[in-house]
Amino acid sequence: MRQGGIRRIEVPGELEEALGYSRNPDARYRVGPVPKTFGGKRALDFVLDNKTLRDFNRTLLFDVRLSNIRN
Repeated sequence: MRQGGIRRIEVPGELEEALGYSRNPDARYRVGPVPKTFGGKRALDFVLDNKTLRDFNRTLLFDVRLSNIRN
């Protein structure tokens, strides 16, 4: 991927806790990527805190942009 490139990453609902997204709101943002905007955090919290969703419906989508390349 080149600088400025964007990739979409799909995380199935069964893997979200293995990747660091705890369903405990106090420990949620200690590990894993943290959304930079309030809207992003609110959307992630909605998906993780919603008790009516099953694991297969908790798929997370991330659009990742490569902003810098270090040598």
